[in-house]
Formats: sequence, structure tokens, C-alpha cells
Amino acid sequence: MNRSFARAVLATLVVAGGIVSTDANAAFLVRRDPLLDPSEPMGEGIIKPADGVRITVTGDGGANFVNVGVGIFSLEAAPSPPGTTFSDLITFCLEINQVLDWAEAVHTYNDVSLATGITAGQSNMIGRLWNNSFASVLGDVSGERGERAAAFQAAIWEIVEDGTGTLDVAAGNFQIQCATAGDVCTYAAGFLTGLGSGPQDPTLIRLASDTQQDLIAFRGGSGGLGDPDPVPAPATLLVLGTALAGLGALRRRA
Repeated sequence: MNRSFARAVLATLVVAGGIVSTDANAAFLVRRDPLLDPSEPMGEGIIKPADGVRITVTGDGGANFVNVGVGIFSLEAAPSPPGTTFSDLITFCLEINQVLDWAEAVHTYNDVSLATGITAGQSNMIGRLWNNSFASVLGDVSGERGERAAAFQAAIWEIVEDGTGTLDVAAGNFQIQCATAGDVCTYAAGFLTGLGSGPQDPTLIRLASDTQQDLIAFRGGSGGLGDPDPVPAPATLLVLGTALAGLGALRRRA
């Protein structure tokens, strides 16, 4: 192989390799926990009654308040493809102004960085919130578990919606009607204290969808995501195949 041909090979493979690493992504299939009753009013069958409460919230600065089930989402997830074996997924919502529409039994989510769509500072605060408080919320066996789970979800919404300003669930773009929310606002205020510094949970990711509520999830452990399967991009394979065909032509001429 002469030097000019070797350079052509190297240049083509570098370009093709760059395209492969850029275009490849990963996905998960997400569905409702089939053991939960879809007619259950607590989050339409995705929040166990003990894992949340109903509170009145707004995501538009108080223009419109809605009464919703808030707490820990009990879902199931599987890598896609093949997506044949589902396991428990414990998760929370990142977007208050979108919903999970169960007209479709299964939704496809992309595995992306937690910081997608928010600032690095907001992502860091969520990482600290999770590191500081998630285990205690999940392990709570008291009668306050539902309110604390709802408060943890509210704290996430507060960071996402108002994270560049004062973290106060009674004011700003995201708000709770605290007068009717029991201890949820008090717990949320506690969760939101001291998020300016400290260790973060490094396993958090964002499950992103253009049409459904984005979700926050963690890697490993009970209720966490496993490793997804990569989804090859057809355009990538076409470009790579074209590049290899071009190399073959160059070699014949050489």
C-alpha cells in the first residue's frame, strides 16, 4: 500500500468514525407498571397511593393551577432494541408542562445528559438534591412518605423552572398552593436548602422525549436503569459503506 493510499484510508476512517460516534445514540422503552391499576386517581396509575399525594400546582407563574397526583413514578423500562425484558424503574418528572400520555402503551425515550435543556448549574443542583435526599425519601416508612415523595418531585420542578433565582415553591414560575398541601412545602424547602455546593449523584441521566414528559433516572441498583443498547443510525452505515467502497476503488487504481 503506497503512502497516498494509506493517507486516504486514514482520512476516510477518521471521518467515518467521527460520524459513527456522533450519530449513535441509545434508547429505552418505558411503560406503566402493569401491577398498578390504571384507574387509580393517584397519578393515573403510575404513583402508588403511599408514594405520593394530590396537590395543586402551577407551572406558569400562577396563571393556571391544577390538582395533580405528585410523587414517585412507578414505571418499567427495557433497552430498545431488543426491549423484551422490562424491569422496575423508579423515576421522577422533569417537565411540569408535559404529561405522560398512556394512549400508547409503551413510549420510546432517548438516554441523554441530565443537563440537556437546562443549565449546568441546574443540573448540578439536581445531582446534589438526589445525593442528599433521594435515599431517605425512598426508604421512608412513616406516614409522611407520600408528602415527602411529593416534596422531592416539587423540589425538582422548582430547580428546573426557577433554578436561576430563589428556590421557593410558593413563588415564581413553579408554585404549590401551600395552604392546602399539608407538609409538602415544608419538606420541599428542606430539600432545597444547601444545594449550592457538595457532592452530586454521578449516575443521573435524562430520559428525553419530544412528545412525553421527560424523566430523571439513575443507573444501577434496584429501580435504576441498566445499560442501554446502542441504536445505529442508518445514515451512518450508509456513509461508512460508501467510504469503504471508495477505498476499494482507490486500491484497485493503486
